[in-house]
Amino acid sequence: MYYQANDNELIYLIREGNTLAYRALYKKYEHLIYKFYKENMESNGVLLHDFMQEGLMCLEKAIHIYQEKYKCSFYSFFILLLRRNSIRLSRKNDLSLREKSTEYKKENSFISRNSRSFLLETVVRELNLKNQLEKDIFYDGILNSVKIADIARKHASSYQSVYMKYKKIKQKVEKILTNA
Repeated sequence: MYYQANDNELIYLIREGNTLAYRALYKKYEHLIYKFYKENMESNGVLLHDFMQEGLMCLEKAIHIYQEKYKCSFYSFFILLLRRNSIRLSRKNDLSLREKSTEYKKENSFISRNSRSFLLETVVRELNLKNQLEKDIFYDGILNSVKIADIARKHASSYQSVYMKYKKIKQKVEKILTNA
């Protein structure tokens, strides 16, 4: 029944206080909010329950703001509000991730430079790096996050051989750090 109802008629009835019209419009757009979540927001780390609540708030806002003079359908107007809200949620989620990473950096900055250099010297001593390739893998690849492909090009080696050495050195570093 609610799929046959016109959105403009339902909005008019809702503004007149008809609760059945509100339920009909809610049911009509609930699956749309879920579909939008699955297509756009699920991969961003936003929870379904949270987004459904945000979507229903957008629907409520669209009902009260929409006017026929906007030269677009209610559906288009609602989708616009939902997209803007999803962008806001994504930005908010990105900001919280940035805050967490800066907190992590602040925690790690409490380690003094002397203890870092001592730790680095200890790891280098324990690794016993034999040639320049291994040194570049450790200093550039592990410490400075240079791409393995760039290190392989620099030494005219194959990507696979450099990658295997990278994995071995990284395992040794992890073993040294866990035993220290």
